[in-house]
Amino acid sequence: MAPLLLLLYLPIALCCEQAPSTECEKLPFVPGHNLVGEGFDIVQMKTTGAFVVDVRTYMSGGEHGNCTLCDNKLLNEKQKLPASVVDWRIKVQCRRSLSAKMYESASSVLKDTTTSASASWKVGLSVPMVAGVAVGGTHSRSARFAKSHASQDKYSFTSHTFSCRYYT
Repeated sequence: MAPLLLLLYLPIALCCEQAPSTECEKLPFVPGHNLVGEGFDIVQMKTTGAFVVDVRTYMSGGEHGNCTLCDNKLLNEKQKLPASVVDWRIKVQCRRSLSAKMYESASSVLKDTTTSASASWKVGLSVPMVAGVAVGGTHSRSARFAKSHASQDKYSFTSHTFSCRYYT
C-alpha cells in the first residue's frame, strides 16, 4: 500500500526541475510569481507594486548557473520559477458557492467593505484605535462608487463572489 501512495505524489514532486540558464531565458515566469511579497494598501484595497521579495531573479549559482523550470499542465508549457520561491504547484480549487449580497444604502456597502478587510494587518503595528473611525477599504473602488451614487435617486447595490485558486 505504501508504494502505491508514493506513486500518487510522484507527479507533484516532479513538476519542477533544475535546468541550464540557456533553457530559462525566453520562458515566462509561473503564474502568480509576482504576488510573492507584494505590498497591499488596506485603505484602497489594492496592491501597491512595491516588492519586499525579489521575484525577478531566477538564476542560481551565478550568471551561467541553473534555474528551476516547472511544467504547467494547465497552460501546457514550461515556465521558470523565481529563485526566491521554494515551492510551487498546480492545485485547482474553486469555491462552488456563488454568494450575493444586497445593500440598500452606500453606508451599508462601506460598512461591509471595512469589515471584510481583516484586522489581522494591524497586528504588531501599534496603531492607536479611535472610536468610530473606519480605515480598511474606505477608499476602495466599491466604496467610492457607492458614495458617488448615494446622493442620487434610490440605489440598490449588489456584490457577487465566486473564487478559484489554481496554484499554490
